[in-house]
Amino acid sequence: MDWYLWMLLGAVSFLFLPDDSKQEAGDNLLLAQVKELPSGVLIAEYDWLVQDVVLLLQATHSPRGHAYDGPDFLTSRPGYKLRLRLTTGHTNPADGLNYIGLWFSVVPGPYDESLQWPFPYAVNMTIVSRKEGFHSVHAALERCRTRPGLLEGEGCGTPFLIPHEHVLDGPFLANGALLVRATVFLEEKSLIPKRTRIFMRANRLVSEFLWQVDDLPSPGLPVVSPPFQLDNEGYLLQLQLTFSSEGVGLFAAILPSAHDSSLTWPFALPFELALLDRRGTVDPTAGGTCPQAAFRKPHANRTNPPCGFRRMGTLKALQARALNGSGVVARFTAVLDQVPQVAGLAFRDQYLVAEYTWRVPHIERKLQLAKAGRLSNLLSERFFSSQQGYLMQLQIKFQNHSMGLYLTLLEGANDPSLQWPFDKRFSLLVLDQREAGAEHVGVSVEPTDPQVGQEACPGSFWRPFGRNDACGSAHVLTYDQLYDKKFIRYGAILLKVVIYLDEVRPPRFASLIFQENHLSARYEWFVPDLLDKIRRAREGRLAFLDSEKFYLSNNGYRMMLRLYPEKGPGFVGLYAVLTRGVYDSELRWPFPHAYSLEVIMEGRPPLRRTTHPGSGCPDIAFQRPDRELSEWSCGEGHMVAHETLLGVPEENWNRPVAETEEKTSAVSNPNSLVPHAFTEKAVEMDLDEVPSVPTDQPIRKKQKPVGVRFAITVFLQELLPPVASLRLENGVLVAKYSWVLPDATANIGRLQSREKNRLESSVFYSENQGYAMRLALSLSRRNSLSNDEQVVGLFWTLQTGQHDNALQWPFSSIVTLSLVGRIASLQRVIVPGSSKCPMEAFDRPQGPNNEHSCGFASLLTLSELFSNYAQNNMLHIKVTITLS
Repeated sequence: MDWYLWMLLGAVSFLFLPDDSKQEAGDNLLLAQVKELPSGVLIAEYDWLVQDVVLLLQATHSPRGHAYDGPDFLTSRPGYKLRLRLTTGHTNPADGLNYIGLWFSVVPGPYDESLQWPFPYAVNMTIVSRKEGFHSVHAALERCRTRPGLLEGEGCGTPFLIPHEHVLDGPFLANGALLVRATVFLEEKSLIPKRTRIFMRANRLVSEFLWQVDDLPSPGLPVVSPPFQLDNEGYLLQLQLTFSSEGVGLFAAILPSAHDSSLTWPFALPFELALLDRRGTVDPTAGGTCPQAAFRKPHANRTNPPCGFRRMGTLKALQARALNGSGVVARFTAVLDQVPQVAGLAFRDQYLVAEYTWRVPHIERKLQLAKAGRLSNLLSERFFSSQQGYLMQLQIKFQNHSMGLYLTLLEGANDPSLQWPFDKRFSLLVLDQREAGAEHVGVSVEPTDPQVGQEACPGSFWRPFGRNDACGSAHVLTYDQLYDKKFIRYGAILLKVVIYLDEVRPPRFASLIFQENHLSARYEWFVPDLLDKIRRAREGRLAFLDSEKFYLSNNGYRMMLRLYPEKGPGFVGLYAVLTRGVYDSELRWPFPHAYSLEVIMEGRPPLRRTTHPGSGCPDIAFQRPDRELSEWSCGEGHMVAHETLLGVPEENWNRPVAETEEKTSAVSNPNSLVPHAFTEKAVEMDLDEVPSVPTDQPIRKKQKPVGVRFAITVFLQELLPPVASLRLENGVLVAKYSWVLPDATANIGRLQSREKNRLESSVFYSENQGYAMRLALSLSRRNSLSNDEQVVGLFWTLQTGQHDNALQWPFSSIVTLSLVGRIASLQRVIVPGSSKCPMEAFDRPQGPNNEHSCGFASLLTLSELFSNYAQNNMLHIKVTITLS
């Protein structure tokens, strides 16, 4: 109450200030020109001449564009103080062009305390054509209702008004200047439209207009009501009585108004017309009663075709009602809003799901209208996914003799407390209404899949302002399929959306093991029918497969594996994807652990790739996920070749195939989302509508299912790292470490087949509390005039160690690398500061390892390695560090 009294006293004191004091407050401000339009509308018009526009457009290099503020001006005296803004270089994702945008903001002014708030006027922003015969470009802003200082960013406006190239090549520049005009619609001196009465009826918010007809005209002449608006900023309509031999008709027509550009078109509010105790209901979304042109946005100075009923009574009854003194009253009632329903909650497939069913009656009639081109879409009632959940709406689209099914996110009261972007998987289903043997048909959408969220439905899952773009499938069922599968019962079809809210099953955990001197987390994923999945990928019908999500440990990171089979003969990629987990706020980010990916096939040695943060994958792949899945993954695109998998011995094809449960999963066709299935342990992206891709090496048709295991081993913690031995040699303290590489033929063979990029030793320390380092062998090809031969490289790399904070940097000790041979050893010396290695190779590592290695790429040829240095199929490599 004290605050209210202070505000009231402040407003009263301002009102009683001397007029000359108020005048001085606004004398230094520019003033818009107030004029009256021929239609009787009073406007305030202000022109802003923007100089050197060509230079402004050429200077735009920022991804978010640039903003240029114009002058402040008053709409009148007293009046509102406005500020204009022009933005350039904002890229429109719809066409990839850079656009000019126009904005206005309400800023604190000298008369604010005596004005009406929030700001009540509509504003038109115009880029004026400077040549005769060319049209100007307008942006109408009718819903910018605010107080000064409450707007963020550019203010009220549009970022995509006109492309740069249209400005440079069009009629808008004169002497390099652009004329921007702001038009504020202050009031109308002509007849102000009547307002309807708005009230609640049951659970609906309705708008009602009563029109009393006092004087009845002669038959044949129509009578029109005064214009009326559904609410303060709503649609402008007019009623019409017609008289003919069929009787008295009552119609409603939509008129053009200043608010049309901010309204939703086509007009979709159901309404009722009543006259002489007779009523008729019109649903604009259902079609049939009136042409669709009646509900489209009206052109300026022209009304839409009327919509209504030709026979609402007889002229005799109408005259009798007028003569008895009770008068004739026509009534128009529109449903403005309906309290949204709430989807039901259930458990399905170990998920807490929200389910909403929409019954669409008279579907045969609607199909006939769709075939005739008179009906294109239907909208369900709005509903919440839960009591405090997302506001949604289902939509049917009829096109190309198919029925499409979509889900739309709407602006809801709970949006500030919800998570954005929306990332819940959902399924859209047409229910088979047979009592037995029901086969539902539908599509499932995974918003976290980049092909869906960024390509097929890029504007569908961010926080909505009004309503988002719909996302779903354009081809769920054909018209004929609706009848063939008994989807229609009692003249209606049932549509259902199932939203997977939360996983309620116990979480999966990787196994903790000791491996390579580390405490490691290992998870194995068995993929049945892998050869069949490769065949589908080579035909273009499968995009990827996902494992289930698993935790590395209690209170640990959560991740999953993803397979990418290439189209055509090629490779299968294996990636690790971080997923959102319940312990993320307590963990270290970015993800710090190295990990190894494996392909395990019977009768063959495992194929293994080791990677770690900083090894070439984007940094975002290891950041804390802000949605269900990280936007990037890290792994190996050429993990295993198709031909390697196809070479599995035939006797192993009889492996039992795990039972699978058919489900519906995400789709990634950017033109239309299509159905596909996934098993309990593997999600498949199935692209059934993509044409088959011819292959040079077709897979044998009569293959039996083959299962392959994929695994990931995450090295969580180093237990007892090896430490080089210390000794005195000629009065010098040196540290020596030996790396013995067993099965040299098989290991070098993996380098030759490119199954591995390099062979690496374990991490070892130069001494207790010393430097951490690692050795590595590589294989490359050296071209010379005489021959083309493979050469072996030997490298030394600093690793992040436990004692780095107490050590001196950069590393300065001499390192000697020795390849022990049968007769003699091959030695190479690395001297920090005088070697050809980059100086960064001796700096303290910023990630798990130093990004720069030091070594010798062409140490010796492959033939020399095996003839002189391989003993008992082993390689013995020594490193000596001179400590003092």
